Amino acid sequence: MSNKKRQALHHEEHTIEVAEIIDRTPELHDKNTYFKAVTDSTRDAIIIIDDRGCVIFWNPAAEQILGYAKEKIIGKNLHDVLAPEHYLQLHKDAFVKFQRKGIGAAIDNTIELEARHQDGHEISIELSLSRIRFQGKYHAIGIVRDITERKKAEEDLRKSEERFKALHNASFGGILIHDKGVILDCNRVLSEISGYSIEELIGMDGLLLISEDFREKVMSNMQAGYEKPYEVVGLRKSGEEYPLRLEVGNIPYRDRNMRVVEFRDISHQKKLEAEREVLQEQLRQAHKMEAIGTLAGGIAHDFNNMLGGIMGAAEMMALHLPKDEHIEKYRKIIVKSAERAANLTEQLLTFSRVSPRTSTALDIHEVLGESLVLVRNTIDKRVSLKTDFTQETSTVVGDFSQLQSMLLNLCINSAHAMPEGGVIDIRTQTCALDEAACRDYAAFDLIPGRYIEIQISDTGEGIEPEHLPKIFDPFFTTKKQGKGTGLGLASVFGAMQQHQGAITVTSREDVGTVFTLLLPLSNSSIIQQQAEPGVLRGRGRVLVVDDEEVMRSTAKGILEDLGYTVITAKDGKEALELFRKTEERIDLVLLDMIMPVLNGKDCFRRLRKMDSEVCVVLSSGFTREEDLQDMLAEGLKGFIRKPYKKGELSRLVYQVLSTA
Repeated sequence: MSNKKRQALHHEEHTIEVAEIIDRTPELHDKNTYFKAVTDSTRDAIIIIDDRGCVIFWNPAAEQILGYAKEKIIGKNLHDVLAPEHYLQLHKDAFVKFQRKGIGAAIDNTIELEARHQDGHEISIELSLSRIRFQGKYHAIGIVRDITERKKAEEDLRKSEERFKALHNASFGGILIHDKGVILDCNRVLSEISGYSIEELIGMDGLLLISEDFREKVMSNMQAGYEKPYEVVGLRKSGEEYPLRLEVGNIPYRDRNMRVVEFRDISHQKKLEAEREVLQEQLRQAHKMEAIGTLAGGIAHDFNNMLGGIMGAAEMMALHLPKDEHIEKYRKIIVKSAERAANLTEQLLTFSRVSPRTSTALDIHEVLGESLVLVRNTIDKRVSLKTDFTQETSTVVGDFSQLQSMLLNLCINSAHAMPEGGVIDIRTQTCALDEAACRDYAAFDLIPGRYIEIQISDTGEGIEPEHLPKIFDPFFTTKKQGKGTGLGLASVFGAMQQHQGAITVTSREDVGTVFTLLLPLSNSSIIQQQAEPGVLRGRGRVLVVDDEEVMRSTAKGILEDLGYTVITAKDGKEALELFRKTEERIDLVLLDMIMPVLNGKDCFRRLRKMDSEVCVVLSSGFTREEDLQDMLAEGLKGFIRKPYKKGELSRLVYQVLSTA
């Protein structure tokens, strides 16, 4: 007997057995009453269709779920009524497939479909199909359950999970969910940070993503339920360690409370913090240098006035004292000492950035060449000089004397660091700095553009690490007592600021030191300098204005010896009165800058109002570059720095009066 026949026989026997049970039960003898009670009370729709697909039974729940009254649906093709157009074929195919199956196999056929409600809207249904034999024919009985709300909940859950997954993967941090350290889920970012694939991470011990030195801390925080952010060191698959920020929380996950951890690679943040700290330190250094510079400049002003008197008096001694070998010897000692003191004040003023400079277009390699001639004649013969200069045109705008003094200072410092001999290597190259590169030099006012880089390195003793941050501080020196003033590198620092450049230093003990200088390149044309003549005499009336009596007397004596008529004033107010009252024309005013009652700048402007053609020359030991440039733009004829020599003053006064 075939399987199909066995199944049919079994089904028939089963049907007869059920019928006999009902017949033998007195209280259920009315099968129609019992069947109706069952079908009317169920919450699921019960639908019976014949082998053609036409409805022959429709219970009240079917009316409620699908909206069609019983009398409106009986006898109609179920698929044509209930199936939406885009689902019609699916309904028919499911019914055909059901019909083709054997009787036994057809007992449990549950599918999900979309059905059309009587009012036209679609609902989701779950349909369970089985066969019954009635009046000698097989019919299909369908149990229909409305699962619209369930499907909506499932769809909402699916979308929620998709959103969670999208956020999970779009997070800027690596995210993992773990159970007692075992990773249950993670996102793509964690894979990118750690170097492991997602497949490798799932099921992995999360502590393996932490540097061994920090695993105990992470484990302790995990056991304590710690939920505040904290920093550790992470470990990538490659073995590389990196700074890591962990943020931990508890979340419900798969019906359990789990720990979720965000991994944030803070390498870039740490780098920025380190750079910011360097910039802040440079800024603090710049502020400190500015404050000290202001103090140094004030000291230099008073000191220059005294030196001016000493040097002027020494020069006048040569004119009026009889020629005597001993007197001349001591006079030269006075002049030499005053000049050395003047050099120190010049360094103070350069450091404080208040020393006016003569700016001209210079070939920096010519400045280097002349400086190295002096260096070779100064340093120990056991120290050799090596040079490697770029062949590119390297024109800068600056003060020749300041630049030369700066280069001499650095080279001689390098030589002193090599008492047993060594090598000083001087190299140049051009470079371009953008805004980001300029910000690396917070203590200097660099602007984007092309620069000449001068590198001066030595093979000397090097500088101790604790001394490096103070190396440009005024009065700081690593030399023995009495061997250094501590102003050399401070003046270099100030000179670089005045030239809109920058200087940095790196050093290793017993290896050597490297100073790197940056000066902005210029397109200006270089003008060849003419040799200066000696002392020049002239004629004219000069008004000397200075609050220091010794400077008034010195300037008066020098100018009168040169052939000029001189009157003096002790401050700006007295100078204006003399200028107004003097009947004879005053050809030139030699004006001090810092004075009580009325300072030099204000006095100059009032003199210009009284006589727009007045010739004024500024004489000062403490004048800010910006003040000098303002006055030059307003008609100032010249400037001479205190303390000055007779020859310098004679040439300036002669030149101004000759061109007036």
